[in-house]
Amino acid sequence: MALGCSVFLGMFGHAVSAVSPDLVISHVQLGGVGASSQEFVSIFNNADSEINVTGWCVTYSDYSDDSITDLYCFEAAADMDEVRIQPKGSVVIVSPSYPVGASSVTGIYRSPSTVMSGARGHVAIYDGNDKVVDRLAWYNTVSAPPIHPETVAAAAPLGGSMLVRGYKDAVYVDTDHNLNDFSITTSILPLAHPLIDYQKPIELIDLCPNIPETQVTMLDSYDYDNAGNCEPRSADVCQNIEKVQLTVPQYMSILGGNCYSSELDACTNIENFQLDIPDGFRGIHDDSCKVINPKASIVLSELLANSMGTDTGNEFIELQNMSNMTVDLSDYSLAIGKNAEKILPLPETNVAPGQYVLFSDTDLGYTLLNTTTQVKLLFYTGEIVDEIIPYQDPNDDISWSLIDSVWQFTNIVTPGKANVPMAEILGYTGQSSDDGLAPCPAGKYRNTLTNRCRNIEEDASVLASCEADEYRNPETNRCKKIAFATSTLTPCAEGYERNEETNRCRKIQDDAELGSCAEGYERNPETNRCRKSLVAAQPTDVSADVMATDQPSIIASPYALAATVGTGAMGYGLYEWRTEFGAALRRIMSLITKK
Repeated sequence: MALGCSVFLGMFGHAVSAVSPDLVISHVQLGGVGASSQEFVSIFNNADSEINVTGWCVTYSDYSDDSITDLYCFEAAADMDEVRIQPKGSVVIVSPSYPVGASSVTGIYRSPSTVMSGARGHVAIYDGNDKVVDRLAWYNTVSAPPIHPETVAAAAPLGGSMLVRGYKDAVYVDTDHNLNDFSITTSILPLAHPLIDYQKPIELIDLCPNIPETQVTMLDSYDYDNAGNCEPRSADVCQNIEKVQLTVPQYMSILGGNCYSSELDACTNIENFQLDIPDGFRGIHDDSCKVINPKASIVLSELLANSMGTDTGNEFIELQNMSNMTVDLSDYSLAIGKNAEKILPLPETNVAPGQYVLFSDTDLGYTLLNTTTQVKLLFYTGEIVDEIIPYQDPNDDISWSLIDSVWQFTNIVTPGKANVPMAEILGYTGQSSDDGLAPCPAGKYRNTLTNRCRNIEEDASVLASCEADEYRNPETNRCKKIAFATSTLTPCAEGYERNEETNRCRKIQDDAELGSCAEGYERNPETNRCRKSLVAAQPTDVSADVMATDQPSIIASPYALAATVGTGAMGYGLYEWRTEFGAALRRIMSLITKK
């Protein structure tokens, strides 16, 4: 045996061996034009035991398989009865002039002729019973294919190329599908060492491990999927993505045979993937879309900016649908603020024709200032649909309402109902509650926010004026007669007037009519009365004799001095308060008379 090849000649006659499926064609080198001397066929024993090939022949035929030529038939030599191929061993049949070195190299057999075509043809192994053990056919794209199926094709003429069977796990793969088993290479066998490359194991790479047969070339119309399996391209659900996708990848969506990231969905709220916003829709927040609706007639109808007590949760803005169709308010927004600078989108709310709808400050997160605020209703295009005339300093529980196309204050707050003007409640005598409450007493009305009865004239800013001889009591907000405040006092006597500061009567007189005060007295500028002069009351110079004469008598009678001083003071007080004492005496007499 040489270079791993061995041929044994048996000593047991010329018996014909049985057919073995383990003997395969492993290599075919096609000489082609100008290289006919470099043709050969290599045969390999895949079995773990030797194979007797005595009487077997290796043949070549053209593409029609009509003309068959023996390349070589294994006959017993004179000194040996049988030709055997050892386990995992091979023999090579070369063209007549193939330069293989010494002609006695074991395992190399020289063919008597060179007939193999580089364009198309067949090589086959026949056993002693003329049955085909293995067959290989080839052709190129410019020639008619052989009549046998599973032939090896090439995109260019095969002349000068080599057909190599795949090798795996120490055997040459034979699946009966030569398209899968063989590959084509332009490398030719080195002339000096013809068997080296063919005895060295060639690891076969199965391109499609998921397919039962070994695939050394990719099947037509197949491609790899993400797992490395071969799948038909017709099963690819994502034609725009590399590799075959049998299912839509996670976080992707399919559209027209292509797959896109779900983040590119233009309308996440619409069924199926939308790469672009569909006709008749418009984009809104969060990559959502909604149907484009025409602008409808929606009006601002009532505002409550200053409620009794806390404003939080009690302020509201009322809208009314004046159109003849149901309106989706998510097409609209409110602009609120001193300059309408805060834009608040309205939630998705369907409002029937004529229906009212309320949005409180806590619903939308706005504040209506107690001084003044602008409020505008905007369409999604930015167009102003309606706006109010800004109110000015409303009092508690006074709503700013649109009544007969005029914005005005009213203390009948009517959330969700038709607005009522202030004029309609003056003299109002009763109101029945929709909740079964008893009517309010005369002069009161029911507050629709608190459900409590309140005085109709409670707010002076919207009440009728008092009569000419009346004034409005700031504590009760009611009209009272002007004379009522002084009706309990007795009128002043003739020639006297009532002091506005003290509410006391004083004599009416001009400064010119006043006489001079007596010697030692002066006129009090506050009361216009004479009083003892403070200057006159000061001690005067007297002689020491007088002082000496008077002093003993004063000291000797201290009680007499005290009595004299007290009597003088009482007299002066009666004089100063003579008018007040007189008035008090008259009131006492009046009460006695009434009794």
